[in-house]
Amino acid sequence: MWSIGCIFAEMFRRKPLFCGNSEADQLGKIFDLIGLPSEEDWPLDVSLPRCAFAARLLQPLEKFVPEIELPGAQLLLEMLTFNPHKRISAFQALHHEYFQDKRAVDG
Repeated sequence: MWSIGCIFAEMFRRKPLFCGNSEADQLGKIFDLIGLPSEEDWPLDVSLPRCAFAARLLQPLEKFVPEIELPGAQLLLEMLTFNPHKRISAFQALHHEYFQDKRAVDG
């Protein structure tokens, strides 16, 4: 779902959402948008510890994807939830308000 979220954002931006040049830089770009995950959500089996990153807060999505409307922004943030166990599932995403609006228009 994370990858689908990145592709979804690229549909609006026409360029990659996160374009880092190393693992640490990539994570830094992600955290610039979603904020630094909590200790609870940080995985234990990774090479980079949470303390390697400065504290950051969730930023307004419009700063990164200005073309996206509110239902799409909400869906994108649910796709980009750091903890995969808390991230929206494909089934849930298909039933998200964003797609309900699209079905009403296309229907």
